[in-house]
Amino acid sequence: IKVIYDAIVAATAAGIPVIVPAANFAQELKAEADLPDSGSIFVGASTKSGKKAGFSNYGVRVNVAAPGESVYSVQENNGETHD
Repeated sequence: IKVIYDAIVAATAAGIPVIVPAANFAQELKAEADLPDSGSIFVGASTKSGKKAGFSNYGVRVNVAAPGESVYSVQENNGETHD
């Protein structure tokens, strides 16, 4: 993780925006919060009503949330979406 962190710090210091998905394990991002701010933007998932999605990771390190329910994407199972 240190190598990735250092790469993100270098990229953001060079003016390159780095967006990091918070992930979908319904856990608090404790390890990430303990590190100095890398300058990256952590994105969690929100529900249709704008609340935190139950599956989204969360915590002080999450900067912003984006829709995470009923989002159409290319995936297995005939492109099914799950609410």
